[in-house]
Amino acid sequence: EGAEFRNLNLEILQEGLAVGSSPSSNRYGEYCVNAIAQATREKLYIFSNDKDPQYPYGEAQSVTLKELRTNINEYDGARVAFEGVITYNSDWTAYVEDYDAETDTYFGIQLFYGYNSNLISPLAQGNRVRVVGTVGNHFGTWQIASLNYNAMKPKDPANTSVLSKGNEIAFKEVTADKFLNGEVTIQVDDETTKTLTYKEIAVSTAISMKNLTVTKVYTTQSNTDSNGAMTLTCSAIGSDGKTYTITVRTEVLKDSDGKLITEEYFMYKTIDVQG
Repeated sequence: EGAEFRNLNLEILQEGLAVGSSPSSNRYGEYCVNAIAQATREKLYIFSNDKDPQYPYGEAQSVTLKELRTNINEYDGARVAFEGVITYNSDWTAYVEDYDAETDTYFGIQLFYGYNSNLISPLAQGNRVRVVGTVGNHFGTWQIASLNYNAMKPKDPANTSVLSKGNEIAFKEVTADKFLNGEVTIQVDDETTKTLTYKEIAVSTAISMKNLTVTKVYTTQSNTDSNGAMTLTCSAIGSDGKTYTITVRTEVLKDSDGKLITEEYFMYKTIDVQG
């Protein structure tokens, strides 16, 4: 009681750093509308005619997902273009990966397209796409954002575009020991190599694991869309004969009759996983 709080959303609107989404439909509606009006009147940031000095307006750099993922810090904030297959798309986020024959490895990254519904169809699972967007780190996860799609300009080089449809998702099989402790060696040039952990490379790629024995189940209890989703703690024998612990997070699962699948379905069972 008596503590002072800041309404950061209101401050962002007042500074002209974002546009409002139904700003009048909340308890601070009148303040939000006035803040937007002030920012518009004073032509602040997005309401000005000035370009953002930190936004990469130039032509996107063409890279491979392998080059991007193995040198990701060097591309922070850069506008890039690359190809890959969409493996999953949900909640305004998609995942894209591409195969590298030299390392026999898939490299992938997360795509955040916000509330741009024009990108839902182009980023459908199985589509091979040319992605154009900006590299950034969001709470510890590297992603590509600021994607564009204009169906009226299919050849626009600034567009994310569909190259082919119906591509099979590989779900490369991985053993428990490689998943947790494996390494991938990258040939930088004729004389130089670099070694990265498999965990670094596997992020945002589609993999499969076999013969996981479920030893513990935690079920999410909440008022959100994740109510009923489960976290499965599993044991697995690696290729080295040792036992490892693997954690599997499910979506909310339902059977063919629409009935929620609960922990009894998995407990102490041996399962194969794609994710």
